[in-house]
Amino acid sequence: MSTIVENYGRESVSLSSEMTMVTFPLNYVRDDVLARKRLKATLTSGQNAVFEYLSAHPEATLQQVADSVGLSLAGVKKIVGGLTESGLLVREGSKKAGRWVALK
Repeated sequence: MSTIVENYGRESVSLSSEMTMVTFPLNYVRDDVLARKRLKATLTSGQNAVFEYLSAHPEATLQQVADSVGLSLAGVKKIVGGLTESGLLVREGSKKAGRWVALK
């Protein structure tokens, strides 16, 4: 019991005549979520612009993305391919009627 108090503080333990209750704070983040956060922090300005645009406009075509962020269509295709391969973007549905899902 003293190790629990040392590690988590006195407020994590409450005693009564009938029971002892220990509360452990859970500050757990899955490994895949941490990896995506680290990866997102390393994006270039172009990659970040495309990612943010598709996050806000999931039904947008790649041409609309290119026009909005000021990149060429070929550049946007390359960026989207990289974001998809890295797991930050997922395409749901068909090419014409689908939508982009940005994983944060």
